Amino acid sequence: RELPGVVQTVRVEGPVVLAATTDAAVPRVPGMKDILGAAKKPVEVFDLDGLEVPEPVAALVPLGASRPDRGNRRSVMIDATDVAAAAAELTATLCQSGVL
Repeated sequence: RELPGVVQTVRVEGPVVLAATTDAAVPRVPGMKDILGAAKKPVEVFDLDGLEVPEPVAALVPLGASRPDRGNRRSVMIDATDVAAAAAELTATLCQSGVL
């Protein structure tokens, strides 16, 4: 995953469950300066055989996909203009529902 200034690689072993949200990868729209600057950069073409890419050790085999159950959501909206009041309301709502 890309983080500001770095690319983080995560390696896992064994069975894994991955989940992603729709806002997980928000594309950045380039500005005019970026577009014009990209046209001036040289393009390097590499031969795939010369890159010495190892064969994949394991293949990702998706077993299925599903959406979370939306039937049990409370859909509580909290007005956050007053931060202290919003925090108190959030705490009270979570206590009422048994989360806290």
